[in-house]
Amino acid sequence: MGFTAGVLSLVLVAATGVPSDPSAEALCVLSGLYTTQRSYHSEKDRYTFQPATAGYIPLPCIDGSRPPAPESNAIGGCRYLFTVLEAGTDVNALRLEARGVKPDTKDRVFLLDARNGFVTRPGSNDRVDPADCETWSREMDPLQRYHALVGRHDCMEGPYAPEHPCTEALTELANLARAGVGVARMEYEAHPTARELFPLAPPTPRERLCGLAAPPGERVEVAATLARQGRLLDAVLAPGCRDEGLRASLPLLLRDGACPGNPCLELMTQARRLGVTERLAVLEARAAPLAQWLWKQSDAAQRAFLQAAELPGPKQDALLRLRQGQW
Repeated sequence: MGFTAGVLSLVLVAATGVPSDPSAEALCVLSGLYTTQRSYHSEKDRYTFQPATAGYIPLPCIDGSRPPAPESNAIGGCRYLFTVLEAGTDVNALRLEARGVKPDTKDRVFLLDARNGFVTRPGSNDRVDPADCETWSREMDPLQRYHALVGRHDCMEGPYAPEHPCTEALTELANLARAGVGVARMEYEAHPTARELFPLAPPTPRERLCGLAAPPGERVEVAATLARQGRLLDAVLAPGCRDEGLRASLPLLLRDGACPGNPCLELMTQARRLGVTERLAVLEARAAPLAQWLWKQSDAAQRAFLQAAELPGPKQDALLRLRQGQW
């Protein structure tokens, strides 16, 4: 899919690295932090020196970076460092500072004091005119629309119809990540569904086996290829393999001798959960080596394996008593 005009404008902002108004970040974040601190005070009867404790974390730069904070009462945004200078129990005992840390903002300092409730500059009581925070937020947060959509629709399953809101959200995320927008790339890498449905590179064999989109026939082919390469067991045991991939893989693993062995209990448990009947053939074909392996396991592992094999309860008890020399 191509870029929308909105996505293209965000990419251009990302290329320049900065929004248009160098003071907007300071004014908007101070106002947001002040509002959050007031809400915190109404619940706790005090302010806090830690902005994150109050529930406020400013937006980072578009590449995902933020200036380091030297103390716990400070937090970095993009071009400013924000510090809680005073935080007490009195409703007016709150003072906040925004200090520029980038070349175009290093001479800029802004203050917000709860005694007057608006932004000033050091040595002056004159109110600084507010910024257009909606425009600044759009420029600084290229994922604003994406976050709004996934906040309402989750977007962690799929596949989705073309008209579904998650299709719009994940397409925009993938386009921004492909364009090199840092925060989008970080979000994309942390979102397994986006990576599977909108890959930036051809999917790996494991992704084709265990992911969302592959049809059953393709999964079976990939499972057979991985089995021939000796890589199927690792693919299946890695976290996140979906049931469709397990159904294509477990018959091959059980047929080719994964039981008995260290992964046997996990494979048999999954096979029972998914109704894979090949697990019963394993019991019949390898009864002797399975029994020798099983008796070396803990009592809990023995019973868990026998339950996964779905032997009737009396047979399980009889086998365990036999092993313990009671018969």
